[in-house]
Amino acid sequence: MSEQILLKQDLISTLSPNELIVYIAIRSIYTTLRNEPICINPVEIYAELAEDLGIKQSVRQNIIDGIESLNSKKLINIIQRGINSTYLVDISGTYFDSFQEYFVYVDKEGLRNILKAKTSVNKLGLIKYYVILLCCFAFENYAEIEDKKIVKRVYGNPTLDTLSMKSNMPVPTLIKYNSELERLKVIHIFKRKMFNNVYCIYKFKEKVKTKKN
Repeated sequence: MSEQILLKQDLISTLSPNELIVYIAIRSIYTTLRNEPICINPVEIYAELAEDLGIKQSVRQNIIDGIESLNSKKLINIIQRGINSTYLVDISGTYFDSFQEYFVYVDKEGLRNILKAKTSVNKLGLIKYYVILLCCFAFENYAEIEDKKIVKRVYGNPTLDTLSMKSNMPVPTLIKYNSELERLKVIHIFKRKMFNNVYCIYKFKEKVKTKKN
């Protein structure tokens, strides 16, 4: 499966952290099965993004809550509830036309680093902030990698106020999340005194540094 997950951009800010993790996993696994009912369960959703079956009970419940909430919002439709929190669902509501609507790519490596990390912060809240941050990277902010391949939306310079408004999170929380994303090598921040900080996907930091200089 691809390491890049395509998400509908204007949907992100409307989803809670619990809803978002379910939406991301569905978009990662089932993009080619949108017209067929599929079975999902918390263990599968977590394993798809973390590549780990060791799901904690609290995260399992968060995912169950996210599934039920997405059903209430009619983004998915629960057809049947089975044993061990397995659901038969219609996921056609998660489909969108990327040629007609804005989208954002989320790198699975960053999600894995967050979900498998030992951290005191709320991991699902951190993932929502990470995705909101990626939404603030412009398409023209690209990096050129091997064989002159272009990767778009790898950096941006949103203000903390903008990120707070889009994420509905207080600035002190964002500062803590920024520190954690740097520690986990998910995001690198070029700190500047006279201008907004520049955020970039960690693995592209040398490309972005060269480009910015």
